[in-house]
Amino acid sequence: MKTILVAMALVCAGGCHVQRELQAEMVSTQLIRIDTVYRYSGAHVKQQLIWRDSDNLDYVIYVPLNQAYVVGTRMLMIKPR
Repeated sequence: MKTILVAMALVCAGGCHVQRELQAEMVSTQLIRIDTVYRYSGAHVKQQLIWRDSDNLDYVIYVPLNQAYVVGTRMLMIKPR
């Protein structure tokens, strides 16, 4: 009985340990659009920046209004594989 319990405990402990690798790549994106967004009933005004990479994938980020960006700016983004 003890051997069965020990074996079950080892199987459970071994099953919980999963090794994962983070697989991502850095892609060059270009800023294509800037919008002003009123979030949370106008209390937080932000800029919505839309970036596009060479595969035509869009990336959306929110930044404060006091940061200035120019359409056409290039930036590196992390893209999962």
